[in-house]
Amino acid sequence: MIQTNQPHIDYAELCDEIGQSPENLAKLKETGDYTGMTRSVKTVLDGRNRAAAISSPAGAPSDPHLHADFHEWWIILKGEVAYEIGEYEQIVARFGDIVIAPCGYRHDSKPFKGDQCVRMVVGREDSNHDLKGLPHPRALSIPEDWEPPNMIHTRLEYMIERHGLDTNWAEEVVLDQRNRVNMIHTLPGSSNRPHWHPDMDEWWFVAKGEIE
Repeated sequence: MIQTNQPHIDYAELCDEIGQSPENLAKLKETGDYTGMTRSVKTVLDGRNRAAAISSPAGAPSDPHLHADFHEWWIILKGEVAYEIGEYEQIVARFGDIVIAPCGYRHDSKPFKGDQCVRMVVGREDSNHDLKGLPHPRALSIPEDWEPPNMIHTRLEYMIERHGLDTNWAEEVVLDQRNRVNMIHTLPGSSNRPHWHPDMDEWWFVAKGEIE
């Protein structure tokens, strides 16, 4: 059983723990009843962030809301999740993508494709869904010239196309009052400078390859 702040969480173990059994999925197809089909596990709780992995099958009901005092962001771990954020048109995020709902932006995440739509959500420990907000009357296209950090939707494929895989690189994709999130590519055999942080936790999601 996965514990909060566990030093290493195996991806397959995580998906198994919060996923659905074949029996539950078969029952869902028969009844269309999504009750109890959303499952989660808290992965990080450190006084600065609360991170949790959430899994639900495509079509599960959503809960649009907003947070008035912090940005909320997600990493997609499995399946596809559709997001409606503020005045922007719907986006569909896939494995390795990062999505941000800026402070005050009403957002709605909808499991879109797959028996397991797994996403890691990062917010504040005291976050809730009390503030519902109103749907925006228009839907704007995502600006084509938008660049990191803090794009509404940062695709993993976009970052690979932007930098390639032939060299080491790092770029900020989230930067706000609480967090700096870097997407990093490191060639096999490379290493970073050993260091430590006296006043904060640091954590990683490995999207490709293996890291020691």
